[in-house]
Amino acid sequence: RYHGLELDANEFRVASASPVPNATDLSQWAQNGGMWSRALRIRWSHLLRFEHTGPVVLLFNDGGAGLLTGASPERNVVFLKSADAPDDAEAIAIDELRLSQVWAG
Repeated sequence: RYHGLELDANEFRVASASPVPNATDLSQWAQNGGMWSRALRIRWSHLLRFEHTGPVVLLFNDGGAGLLTGASPERNVVFLKSADAPDDAEAIAIDELRLSQVWAG
């Protein structure tokens, strides 16, 4: 829904045998939908550099996902929204300790 693009769930194809979509499959789906996408591992310190960028999908340890919509290096927090949150929903400030409980990079 960001930047005027919305991915169609019917076009998602799983290349792996895992019941939970992996980063590579999701990245390929986004690329096929006309978005720039890349699957990679990233550290907390790098998340803080996403202060003024488009959304970044974070895959959680339990198979869920969240959207990183911004960061505040001064406050040492990132701002996350649920992947299925309404467009006008407020992002929640999350610190490194709380995020590390559900996200491994």
